[in-house]
Amino acid sequence: MPWKRAILVVDDEPAVRRAVARLLSAAGYRVYEAAEGGEALQVLSVHPGAVDLVLTDIRMPGIDGAQLVRSIGERWPQQRVAYMSGHSGDALAPYDLAASGIPFIAKPFTREELLAEVAAALEARRPGG
Repeated sequence: MPWKRAILVVDDEPAVRRAVARLLSAAGYRVYEAAEGGEALQVLSVHPGAVDLVLTDIRMPGIDGAQLVRSIGERWPQQRVAYMSGHSGDALAPYDLAASGIPFIAKPFTREELLAEVAAALEARRPGG
């Protein structure tokens, strides 16, 4: 099966990261994985231009999703990004998701919800474009 596009899944929970990666891979996406923001930046550096979408958890130890997205924007302004999180309400208030304009998917999600959100994020206008 030819690969559709490439997705970098960033999540500090190994079981969640692997499950999301399996769902995306089964749908035909090439999947890269990173356990945290620093590792994600390394993947993007090693594979410049190869990743079509970075799908990152928001709340992670070390470099959280918001910091990761800022770093990506500085280094690769055309890189598409999307957030995912199992947190809601007050826990996400500091991230001001509505104002960011970055696609967001709430965990837990179904396979269909994940694939629909990823497809939408891939088609959305790039942050700098």
